[in-house]
Amino acid sequence: NGSDVPNGADYALNFTDNGLAGRAGCNRFNGSYRTEGERLTVSPLAVTRMACPGVFMAHERFVLDLFGAPVRVDFRRDGAVVLSGERGWIRLER
Repeated sequence: NGSDVPNGADYALNFTDNGLAGRAGCNRFNGSYRTEGERLTVSPLAVTRMACPGVFMAHERFVLDLFGAPVRVDFRRDGAVVLSGERGWIRLER
């Protein structure tokens, strides 16, 4: 939602034919997904349960909440991907 994350190395999202996996500041997560046009729907995610400093946990909660409902996938000309939904948006960069 326009806030930079404190350490980009702690954030990742990877897609395969079989599912997705990532890290959202603290814990790792994985699950399955399906797409319909520009819409991405993520299954309930399996998430590790480590405790981390507050800012990392807040960013993680935001990302996991975002994936709790379908999101629109927008591939930008600059190479970024924006995932947006009823719970906010995130911009992903390589």
